[in-house]
Amino acid sequence: MAARETPFLLNSLTVIFCTGAVIVVLYFGNVQRYDDWLYDHDCRFWYSAGKAWLQGESPYNFSVFSRMWISEFNGDPRTKNHAFVYPPAILIIGIPLSLLPWDTARVVFRLLSVFSFFGSCILMLLIMSYASKDMLRKRSTWMYCAMCCLLFSVMQTMFQGQTPLLVMFGIMLLVYGWQRGLVAACILGCLFASLKPQMSFFFILYVFFAGGHKKVLAGAAVVVIITALLLVSSSTHTLFQHMLHSLTIHRQQGFNDLNQYDCVTGLFGAAAGGPALFYGGIFVGVAVVILLARGTAFRPTAKPGLPVQIRHLQLIAALTVGLMPLHRYDAVAYVLVVGTLGFIHGTFSRLVLLCAVLVHGAVWRLTGYYARIVLGFTDDQIFNPLEFHYWLTTSHLASLFSGIVLFLIILYFFRDRKHYTTP
Repeated sequence: MAARETPFLLNSLTVIFCTGAVIVVLYFGNVQRYDDWLYDHDCRFWYSAGKAWLQGESPYNFSVFSRMWISEFNGDPRTKNHAFVYPPAILIIGIPLSLLPWDTARVVFRLLSVFSFFGSCILMLLIMSYASKDMLRKRSTWMYCAMCCLLFSVMQTMFQGQTPLLVMFGIMLLVYGWQRGLVAACILGCLFASLKPQMSFFFILYVFFAGGHKKVLAGAAVVVIITALLLVSSSTHTLFQHMLHSLTIHRQQGFNDLNQYDCVTGLFGAAAGGPALFYGGIFVGVAVVILLARGTAFRPTAKPGLPVQIRHLQLIAALTVGLMPLHRYDAVAYVLVVGTLGFIHGTFSRLVLLCAVLVHGAVWRLTGYYARIVLGFTDDQIFNPLEFHYWLTTSHLASLFSGIVLFLIILYFFRDRKHYTTP
């Protein structure tokens, strides 16, 4: 009798845990934050850019973009030195949003982020089930997937109005389409992934060199066509000059200093030779991804969907956060690490890796956030030393832990080679 009750109890606890995790991400990702200026902040960029485009002007023109921002947000002082530097494809979202009142548009974009996150989780489960048909029958698989809700980068992306969750959905859709031979899914995945190339580049490169080049090229062609149509619909005679000027302004922002990125090489961004090491890390990542895709370590004839490809995706996610110029919210790429922990052998190994990812995701800021919002504490009632000197301390800690995660993934990758299935 007790033996029959045990699975029911464990299944019930799994459902409770997963439900609680979903509630956490929905609550902390969508309630009004204590620092109001950050709430839906980046969504204002796509909204203002869409307004400019609909009026036949280029948002890459700094003066035009500033004028649109001021007119829409009543002279918000944060306009100073803000420039639009995002890929033109973002306007497939920005233009429809700009047709709505701002208070409606911000909610619509937040809902789009929420659906993108849960869509990414569903696609990840489907990708895993294709690699191992028993995976979805395991309670641990669902619990690891639910743990993705606890990544602070996921919550921050939602309340800040950033794009990484949409990009993650595009990456998952691309991989899913590559696995199942669905060209339309790959094209749509490439379109969403193009919204933040520095986050999706390694994944696209992997699919391209692993045999999905035709699907990637089809997606790239669609992105180029949409981009061309968007560019010719606005004033373009000084387009590239305006792009360069806006990029220069954007690069002058303190949060874009090389030592403010969360990648491993960001630790050395301010040192002599730091820039060379920073950009050199990207080239190292490119080489590793191509070697993985071409089957240097494993047979190049391996079809999409084998467990080894899941381990490849874990490593690529760690390389993306560890070597690319990304900020804290872009660490949603770790969804592909946490959600697929079941493919790593050893409970202790999974626990160590999970802890490293959660610490990188600024779990201490979630704690402080909970104290302020839920318990009503004020700043002077919260002792949290890691909050002090945020742009110095936590950026370097995040870089350190992105390196730890990358090291652990590489270590487990080579340690578990004997468990891989090859055709």
